[in-house]
Amino acid sequence: MNSLTRNARLLILVNLFLIGGWSILLWVANTASRQSLAEAKEDREQLYQQFPPKPANTLASDLDAFGQDISDSEIPSSLQPYLKKIVETTEDSLPDIPEALITSLDAQQQELRTLRDRLVQGEALDWGMGYDIRTISVTTSLPSFLSRFNVFRLMLVQAIRDDRAGETDEVFLTLKALTRLVDSFPQQPDLIAQIISLNAHNDLAAVLRQLDDVPQEIYPELNQTVKKLEMSILNGLQVEGHIHTSLYQDDYLLGETSPIGSFLWILATPYLNLVAAETWDNHSQMLQGIKGSDVCAIEVEDLRGTIQPTRWNFIDYSNVIDYSFSFWVRVQQLKFALELTEKVQQVKTQARQQGQFPQRITGIETSSCPGSQWRYQVNPDGTATLDLEGIPPVVKEFGSDSYVTRFDILSR
Repeated sequence: MNSLTRNARLLILVNLFLIGGWSILLWVANTASRQSLAEAKEDREQLYQQFPPKPANTLASDLDAFGQDISDSEIPSSLQPYLKKIVETTEDSLPDIPEALITSLDAQQQELRTLRDRLVQGEALDWGMGYDIRTISVTTSLPSFLSRFNVFRLMLVQAIRDDRAGETDEVFLTLKALTRLVDSFPQQPDLIAQIISLNAHNDLAAVLRQLDDVPQEIYPELNQTVKKLEMSILNGLQVEGHIHTSLYQDDYLLGETSPIGSFLWILATPYLNLVAAETWDNHSQMLQGIKGSDVCAIEVEDLRGTIQPTRWNFIDYSNVIDYSFSFWVRVQQLKFALELTEKVQQVKTQARQQGQFPQRITGIETSSCPGSQWRYQVNPDGTATLDLEGIPPVVKEFGSDSYVTRFDILSR
């Protein structure tokens, strides 16, 4: 037998071994991943029934169009920094509205008031659903949530301007419109919509904290929107799980790759299916862990312990899980922020009635978390302070710095 014949036979044996090995791997991978991927598909179908594609209605389209005009202008360059100052401040001192923003408000006054009045009058508001959630992936084109957020923020600054001008009725109408807007933002299930809603709620809570007189009926409405947001956040994390799972099933990464690259992708498919199934399982475990946990009581390691370690994915998935936990705890942070706002206004009201800060306010210490309480004190310098004690461990670990839990109230 010559060397050429031996090499040919060896090559045939190697190819048979590789093909056989790949076939076994394919069978094992398909068997191991079949149930998880089928569950993921069924979950997408259920989401589709809940959020079918549909166009936005007239009011939503008008708000988006107005918001896009704002986004394309110079307004956001002064709008965002101004509101950021208000959100981050820990004392009762509202900064002056920049001249550039006042000019913009004057220019947009008529359209802003018209949209506000339509919201107040109860015109239907439906942002629609611009994509098929059954096929969602990292390449799915999502709506521009920033445009509607800019409408919200500009309207919020108008409320500040009206408050400083003593236009109480105008402030009340604008706050009603803003409450409808924040209630509508989570209509779409993706996580970006929930992030916009969290930020809008926090902006509104921070501004209400600074106003001189806030109608009491706004608090029950906002508390209801936050309860809805608790469920909406879970929807957003659920959708995010499908996007992460699609990373290993969508061949968008190939782009304009060579035929060899496409062939290698096919060879890697069994392994990628295992990673996709494991990714979905991890996300499902995380969601079940969140649903069965009390954010006020659970310890950090107990929460992390609800997630099984990965076997197939060589990428450290713990950062993604921690990222997801951060949005869950931000709902509780938002509850604290609204509590703080309501209590600050309670202190201000009693101070106006009594001509000074009361030394004690019955019930002001209560919080939505049993282990947390608000500490109220009148300071020697004539100010009063509200400070949250006993912040839950998971909120400390995963929470955002953009939520205030201490506030100094100045004497008027």
